[in-house]
Amino acid sequence: MDGATGEDAGIATAMNSASMPIGSAIGLAALVSLGASHAAVLQRAGVDPLAAAPHGYALSFAVAAGVTAVGALLGLFGITRRIAARPAEPEARPAGRPESLVR
Repeated sequence: MDGATGEDAGIATAMNSASMPIGSAIGLAALVSLGASHAAVLQRAGVDPLAAAPHGYALSFAVAAGVTAVGALLGLFGITRRIAARPAEPEARPAGRPESLVR
């Protein structure tokens, strides 16, 4: 949203607000699918279904923790702050003299 102009500020805010819940829903769906498929593979291998489900959840939690750690590291080290160039300061004028007399 840093590069959005004043005219585009509303749509940029709307896109940001919409992308957060959509991204969370997609991430949750991917983690649930990963855990369920891992549990199904374990069940086909002969593991008890009551033991396979927690292993699927554990895999999902481990993947989520890894993604969170990578995001934290990127946030800590990967994002740098851009410092905008300051506009030049006007020359100091002597106090009490009209601007037309200062040369």
